[in-house]
Amino acid sequence: MVTIRMYNVGLGDCFLLKFEAPDRPRFLLIDCGLFRGSDAERDTLKAVVSSIAETTDGFIDVVVATHEHQDHLSGFTYAQEVFKASIKIGQVWLAWTEKPGDPMAEKLKGTMRSFAAQLDQTVAQLKTDTRRQFSADALSAVESVMEFTGFDGMLAAAGQPGVNQQALQYLKTFPVDYKEPGTVAAMDGLPNVRFYILGPPRSDLILKSDPTKANPEVYSFAGNDRTNYSLMVPAWDNDDSSERERLDSVPFDASYRTDAIDPHLEPIYTNPTDDYRRIDDDWLHALGNLALQLDSDTNNTSLAIAIELVDSGKVLLFPGDAQVGNWLSWDKCTWTDFPTLTMHELLTRTVFYKVGHHGSHNATLKELGLERMTSPHLVAMIPVDADFAQNTKHWKMPFGSLYTRLQAKTRGRIIQADSPFPKVPGTPRPPALTTAEWKAFQKAVVQSPDRRPTTKGIDRPLWTEFVVR
Repeated sequence: MVTIRMYNVGLGDCFLLKFEAPDRPRFLLIDCGLFRGSDAERDTLKAVVSSIAETTDGFIDVVVATHEHQDHLSGFTYAQEVFKASIKIGQVWLAWTEKPGDPMAEKLKGTMRSFAAQLDQTVAQLKTDTRRQFSADALSAVESVMEFTGFDGMLAAAGQPGVNQQALQYLKTFPVDYKEPGTVAAMDGLPNVRFYILGPPRSDLILKSDPTKANPEVYSFAGNDRTNYSLMVPAWDNDDSSERERLDSVPFDASYRTDAIDPHLEPIYTNPTDDYRRIDDDWLHALGNLALQLDSDTNNTSLAIAIELVDSGKVLLFPGDAQVGNWLSWDKCTWTDFPTLTMHELLTRTVFYKVGHHGSHNATLKELGLERMTSPHLVAMIPVDADFAQNTKHWKMPFGSLYTRLQAKTRGRIIQADSPFPKVPGTPRPPALTTAEWKAFQKAVVQSPDRRPTTKGIDRPLWTEFVVR
């Protein structure tokens, strides 16, 4: 029996798995973080880690940190003192992409961090540029850039590690095992549980984040062309250049700028209602797209794991935030000790799916992913705060067509972090389930009597559990 606990951190991931064993239960923690700016961010993480300490009696056998994003790692930084005071960790599993001295890992990380630093520099300088008075919409797009990357430019400029780096530094004080795709991991005391490492891939597929229009792999057809990292956004150096020289760095020839004709000339469009006519700062919106690309590439370094309960044959799928390329690589995995095993077979036996990237459009593969999950017992958990994602950040999480398909594949058995379903008395039975199936599902779901910290009066349980027997 396995109990899967999803902590209601908000827009973030924190899953605690409890495996029953004859001598004592084993605990596996997968990620612990939430998105920057979430409600009661630090109080929530401290409450979550305190709960983990109580549940595990102060010992976690294995911690999995899937990838370097704040919504997966920030708890290891902001609640680090609680971890140190209350919890011992037996082992940490990280993807090969985090392995020091690995040439491919260091090249990949170096490129991504360099790009993030240049984005951060550009953002900082554009925000202080009073000469050109960028439009509010353009500046808003610019300010959202580093939220996606999770790169803390102020700390980096001071030579200090950011939130994610602090988390990884702490986790690396414990014994670390860097996992490779196509290998099988194990936990001491659980001989009948296998952990198949699926990704991230050691191939160019790690850089494929979005679906293609010609062959849409996910539940959205809005794939975008990829921008190469070498096409960097304009970034000014902090030198003694004059303001006039700095203005020459904008992407339009001087003859097309009013200040080139007469530096004292008023802008052509002085009425705010005419802002939509301006094109001088349209290029800034590309920063948001570049940051999204960097965000997706980091997601694609996710340590993805399929957990097989050997006695029953049931499979639990935890893909982190793996995007298209990571998913596509799984079919190429082969396991030496299980030469006939295929990814297709693992997916057909999947009874639990942790929905990737809070239900975003490009983090659940279609034909080679969800459509292969044909078990009549399939249940999905979505770690999301839909109100924060949709109304505050304007992100489509969970993505509409994906959610609709999840409803069909699970026959209504979706457990969402921000929803009390299915424990509210009087909740109607999904029509695709029999009465017996509905009662069994309700019985398998348990919610915490403790409430998640909030500054907005939102009443939600601290965690929701689902039991796989």
